Amino acid sequence: MQKMINRAWVLALAAGLAWLGGTGAVWAEAMRSTVDLEQIKACMRDNLPRSVQIKQVALIARDRNDSQRTMRARLYASRDEAQLLRTMIQIDAPSDLAGAAYLLRETSRSEDEMYMYVPALQRVRRISGSGSEGSLWGTDFSYADLKQINNTFSGGQVQWLGDETLAGRGVYHLELTPDDAADALAKAPEEVADRIQLWVDQLSCVTLKADFFEKQQLRKRWEVEADTLRRSGPHWYAGSGTMRDLQQGSQTRLDVLDVRTDVDLAQRRFNPKTFYVGN
Repeated sequence: MQKMINRAWVLALAAGLAWLGGTGAVWAEAMRSTVDLEQIKACMRDNLPRSVQIKQVALIARDRNDSQRTMRARLYASRDEAQLLRTMIQIDAPSDLAGAAYLLRETSRSEDEMYMYVPALQRVRRISGSGSEGSLWGTDFSYADLKQINNTFSGGQVQWLGDETLAGRGVYHLELTPDDAADALAKAPEEVADRIQLWVDQLSCVTLKADFFEKQQLRKRWEVEADTLRRSGPHWYAGSGTMRDLQQGSQTRLDVLDVRTDVDLAQRRFNPKTFYVGN
């Protein structure tokens, strides 16, 4: 599937999967009297910071039998002059993944680059093809889901379905049909949604809820805890949210702590030869 590893994955962690949050207070005033879909998309797009550092990310996965697994990591991300994303993730827990590091590099080609440092082998492996698709570390998040959310402002058809109220907040109800939905379903039918509905907070432009549909059946649901909405500089993000696989009966909670945006980051963190060195 094309470009499964891209800026959407960073947003997922960097914004607690508050995909495409924004400097909403400014935009909300402009959109109060009339809804302009391009303004909504621009508000969402404005939350893409130049760089981001998250000192602690927690992914807590729970299956239908109530077995639980927690992953903790740190994340660093930066955009280059061409606005292409570079993301480095260092795993701190569990013990069988501790010390591993992942580098994701967005490219202008059909596929992005992903590198993994394996501590036991003390070597870097490049991951391509099917290895870059599917579930993220056994959680309910997949590259496919995040890639398609990114199409809200980089491709696909977006339709405004009206204004609603969610968790006591005014939201814009949008529907996204990815441009590559048919091709993606043919390649990975169990990983890809052909239609996504979003509920976007009118004040922050953070996505509070996302429903993923496959052949008219609701497959997954992402929900943000609205009381965890925070700001780092001009950028809004949600501190906590949960992705539920409604078919498998599993769920994964995502928590982010100590988010810093537009910070200076050492370029060694995004070099395939040095990204895993140091803290």
